[in-house]
Amino acid sequence: MYMKIHRAASQLGSMPGLKFVFALTFATVLSACGAQWNSFNPELAHPVKVVKKSSSISVNVAAEDGSVSLTHQARLKAFVVDYVRRAQSPMLVLTAPGIGLAASEAKGKIVRDMLINAGMRPGDVILKPGLSTMGGKNAVVLSFRGYKAQLPICGDWSSESSYMPNNANHSNYGCAYQRNIGLMVSNPRDLVRSETPGTVDPTRRTQVILQYFAGEDTGSTISTQEESGVGTE
Repeated sequence: MYMKIHRAASQLGSMPGLKFVFALTFATVLSACGAQWNSFNPELAHPVKVVKKSSSISVNVAAEDGSVSLTHQARLKAFVVDYVRRAQSPMLVLTAPGIGLAASEAKGKIVRDMLINAGMRPGDVILKPGLSTMGGKNAVVLSFRGYKAQLPICGDWSSESSYMPNNANHSNYGCAYQRNIGLMVSNPRDLVRSETPGTVDPTRRTQVILQYFAGEDTGSTISTQEESGVGTE
């Protein structure tokens, strides 16, 4: 058997044209396999879709004294955190219709003050009396628009996992990675466009990097006099 293989290899070596064709065919097959592997992109196979949607909650304000329960206060604060993280519009404060303009504005101002105390800027809160379409008469609806990530659904095991003659990836390959990206991103808008960088001091940044590489302290030093708060005048 060895002699037959050796004889065939010798014959191939004595035929330059056939040898060239064989080498070209072998290289083509290898390049095709490489292209199939390198062309895989999890962002295309399992995309995280980003859409702009409205988010809303309702907070009940008692008609008697204008109080808000602790549960609804916590709901409002969590909603403010979500607003700061990904909002693309002002926060609308909508009160129920049919309760009178004075009562409607009073309820809206109570919630507006709570939003500002929770960290929102006054200019980002817009009061819309009598325009709520959800909840009861005591409900004050908060609403804003922002980006949301629609995650890929993993678990597609339809393709063969042990036999891949074309060197293709499994149908579920890369899905968990993409799903985790969508779950971890703070503002899904960053998947559409990046945040505009702020101003930086390149000199200070370079100094900090060099100090870090040298194993030195990268923070600013405070003198004993500054720590004690004693002036020199």
